[in-house]
Amino acid sequence: MRNFHSIKVLLERLEYIDKEQAKQIRDVVKHADEDFLISTYDSCEQLDRDCHSNPGLAYLEATALNEILEGHGIECIRPDNEEPQYEYINTGDSYCNTLIRDNSTGRWFVASWGDIVETEGL
Repeated sequence: MRNFHSIKVLLERLEYIDKEQAKQIRDVVKHADEDFLISTYDSCEQLDRDCHSNPGLAYLEATALNEILEGHGIECIRPDNEEPQYEYINTGDSYCNTLIRDNSTGRWFVASWGDIVETEGL
């Protein structure tokens, strides 16, 4: 089980979600495995059907979180054309808090990707 924000913190930082969405987000980040994600989220089931090889847990998590947040897709922050440092759920506003995954640690957190780019000079 991974450490992650409480439902209360998610509701404070992601002002556009409700309590049920916050619970779903915690379930995905803290407890999910590939079978759970594929059987619970339509987008994950579709992804699994469309891929010729296993999409992997990180991509399935991001796909489920995008569905929960009703996001505009999964995007990445790639410094200097290197491997993606962060992946995030696109909310349509670079300064709107969203869920971001640090690819070096595999941890999800809440922030705006615009702030990450500015703060880290990416």
